[in-house]
Amino acid sequence: SEHIVFDTMGTTVHATLCDVTADTAARYEKDLVKVFEQWNRVFSRFREDSELMMVNRAAGHWVDVSALFFDVFVYCLRLARQTNGAFDP
Repeated sequence: SEHIVFDTMGTTVHATLCDVTADTAARYEKDLVKVFEQWNRVFSRFREDSELMMVNRAAGHWVDVSALFFDVFVYCLRLARQTNGAFDP
């Protein structure tokens, strides 16, 4: 197995890949880092340029969002309903 470790979004990500070569693991690591970088650009509460902060600044007004933001937002609202508010996005 190959281990991937990197810091992002205020935490350390640890991933273990089983039955892969070191070359394959390196490619997966690049892809995984890219995914977390994208999520950080979209959902960070600590980046003024994130999409979440843009939405927060536009409170009370319609705003265009990316498909990723919309899909995650809809999913979070569904979880909130299913848990009677125990999950609160």
